[in-house]
Amino acid sequence: MDVLVGKVVDRPSEVSEADLALVAAAGYSEDQVFELVVCAAVGQSDRLYAAGLAALAEATAGEGPEHAS
Repeated sequence: MDVLVGKVVDRPSEVSEADLALVAAAGYSEDQVFELVVCAAVGQSDRLYAAGLAALAEATAGEGPEHAS
């Protein structure tokens, strides 16, 4: 499961049927796999969103309303 979750977080385009087959063979149910994959994807999305907001805030720090578009 660690490999699958790691791929979902770091390299989602590399997740394959073989990865899913391995976790199924390890005894995880489809519902468990679905929930963990969704949680990993949403968690990573939230981290990227927060990092983007922080970068935007840093890049625009000190700018007054005259720079608003």
